[in-house]
Amino acid sequence: MGNAMKKIKVAVYNLDVRMYIGKKEAKEFEKISGVKIEDSRGCVYGSDVYFKKKKPSINTIAHEASHLAYEILYSRGVNDEEARAYLTGYLVEQIVNLIS
Repeated sequence: MGNAMKKIKVAVYNLDVRMYIGKKEAKEFEKISGVKIEDSRGCVYGSDVYFKKKKPSINTIAHEASHLAYEILYSRGVNDEEARAYLTGYLVEQIVNLIS
């Protein structure tokens, strides 16, 4: 996969999630988000997500996907548990496909 930023299309909410993986991408994520990563396994800022490891655990993927889903839905004014569950599942699946 390399260390390039990857995009996940979320058509239903008309946005792309930008996914950054690895140490080289950490600097780009920090520059865009203003968030200092330090020892975190992953981090979400708006619709951007960072993973420290090239192959993060499914636990870390699900954790960050849950934060992403919340941020996306909040930004669109959606407060629905079922929408969050579907979006979280979609994001987990897309992240796993991109890192496999």
